[in-house]
Amino acid sequence: MTSNLTSGNPQPTPFPEFLKATIYDGRTGDKYPANTDYFATESTALWIAETYGDGKLSQSDLLGTGPFYCDTKMQMFSFTPPYPGKGDPPEPRWLNAGIYAAYYKRNPQDLYPGVADKLIKAELAKEV
Repeated sequence: MTSNLTSGNPQPTPFPEFLKATIYDGRTGDKYPANTDYFATESTALWIAETYGDGKLSQSDLLGTGPFYCDTKMQMFSFTPPYPGKGDPPEPRWLNAGIYAAYYKRNPQDLYPGVADKLIKAELAKEV
């Protein structure tokens, strides 16, 4: 599926779904709830990837290595900025699908038609 960055016709939007995640402190044994906006479900992430990116998904750890760890992986989608025609073509970037899906959570289509799509496109335009 091609990127919707230039088509102007966003596909029907499912209400995004997110996973609960917990951050653990390996030093003290404490645990904390993580912001769910970082953890889109795979189906939500795939919709974001196909609508705004290159259609590819990958998973990433929230915290990497160290005494803190998270029990859930983030879904990342590949996004290649438009090629301006000068110099080397841009490299694909891996972006957190949950962050972009959360635009639809905060701006549901039934209440704010097209708002999330416009905000996402404006944010992705900054990736050039």
